[in-house]
Amino acid sequence: MTTDAVAAAIVTPLPPGQLLWLIALTGCGPCYLWQPSIIASGVPTSAHQLMVHGSSRSLWLGLESTD
Repeated sequence: MTTDAVAAAIVTPLPPGQLLWLIALTGCGPCYLWQPSIIASGVPTSAHQLMVHGSSRSLWLGLESTD
């Protein structure tokens, strides 16, 4: 088995909706420049906490699914 076959078998394509979320969230970055009150409101801290909890849950579910 070649490395190309292994890589193609492991990587699954993203569903179409996830790419749109990624583009939308990337576009929200410049809002900090236009609205400095967003930083003071605690939105970045809340977003960071949600991302950390989501990634740790994903890692935990991945570990549970292994033998």
